Amino acid sequence: MIKRFANLRVLVIDDMSAMRAAIKVQLAEMEIVNVDQAANADDAIRMLDTRGEYDAIFCDYNLNKATSGQQFLEFIKSQELLPPNTIFIMVTAEAEYGSVVSAAEFQPDDYLLKPFTASKIKSRLERLIDRRDALQPLMQRLAKKDFAGAVAESDKLIQANSKWIMEALRRKGEALLQTGRHEDAITTYQVALAMRGDLGWAQFGLARGYFAAGRLDETRTIANDILERNVAYVLVYDLLAEIAEDQGDFETALDLLRHALAVVPSARRNRIVAEAAYRMGNLEVARTSFEQAIRKTRGSITAQATDCLFLAQTHVDSGEPKQAFLVLEAGVGEFGDKGVFAQVQASIKAQAYIRQGDAASAKKMLVRAGNLIPEPGGNLATVFMARALLAAGEEEEGMKLLDIAVRGAPGNRAILGLARKIRRDVASLTRKAELSGAS
Repeated sequence: MIKRFANLRVLVIDDMSAMRAAIKVQLAEMEIVNVDQAANADDAIRMLDTRGEYDAIFCDYNLNKATSGQQFLEFIKSQELLPPNTIFIMVTAEAEYGSVVSAAEFQPDDYLLKPFTASKIKSRLERLIDRRDALQPLMQRLAKKDFAGAVAESDKLIQANSKWIMEALRRKGEALLQTGRHEDAITTYQVALAMRGDLGWAQFGLARGYFAAGRLDETRTIANDILERNVAYVLVYDLLAEIAEDQGDFETALDLLRHALAVVPSARRNRIVAEAAYRMGNLEVARTSFEQAIRKTRGSITAQATDCLFLAQTHVDSGEPKQAFLVLEAGVGEFGDKGVFAQVQASIKAQAYIRQGDAASAKKMLVRAGNLIPEPGGNLATVFMARALLAAGEEEEGMKLLDIAVRGAPGNRAILGLARKIRRDVASLTRKAELSGAS
């Protein structure tokens, strides 16, 4: 086992040099000497980019004011920067463990409570490496989005009655949902619950399966049962909000998402509320929530250009083009006028100029936006370009582009929700014009 440990490559992330040094000493007791250290999330990202794959990452939860360990984990998972074979261990104080684990949406492989010893680290690594090795073929399939292959690998572990059978059932359920095999996913989660009835992930997976299959009453029943046992299971609020939004009950949907934000007051939660509020036409809530997300992530790797872009669009929709320009100017300073930011910014600026009555500048921006989008598809740039064309009165071209975005993003709730909002706005303007003409 010592040789097995000696070959491990480890990254330790902590803003306190004394703690980094202490963990390095404890790892050295296990003959783990290939250890890199990072004082903050930005340094850790650079190491992940340049130094190859690590076997394990030890990250302190209270990393620093700009980016916590949980935010760092959310970021590297959402950006697919965490290799499937890398073990992620969150280091946290025992006093805060309960609140940390109950509200975390992105779970690490394990938690290590302070204070700890080399023997404690060793026992955790032994178990986690055993699990990693057993699940490696399955996780590799998932990393490649080979969901059919992932189901097959899961079945091998299940049929062998592996000690990791629960992990296999969990991954199989996820893969089945991804391939649209909703009833099979439901059966898989029911098998897991028959073995252990208190598995939160299996209960939530079952609710997702019912939702995907259109069995909404059963979805609500299970979702409410989960919340009775754990009010901090925020993904359940998301699921119930999806049902409410699909049924046009925007007030209930937004209330559910804001409740989840109260449970987990993170920038990501602010963003979810903001984007939903924008889709639903509640521009005041959208504005304040986007502003909060920007404040929480300013100077952090978790800052997202889309927050700035959506905030600018919200100002345009609210009849505040000057504020939109100011937001976009600040965004260029942080994200640069390139890529998706440049594409979407041009479309928003075109609308802002239209609001100001500057048709010539709006036309130039529309041309720039069109030139920056290499090929329309199921993405935000195409949706915002469609919005700009519609604002310019080019309804046929705008609706054509919107259709392209929708067709290119099957199952993408964000794109589909924005498209529905734009169509509602167009229909509302048409009705107002008709009423005005009739009078």
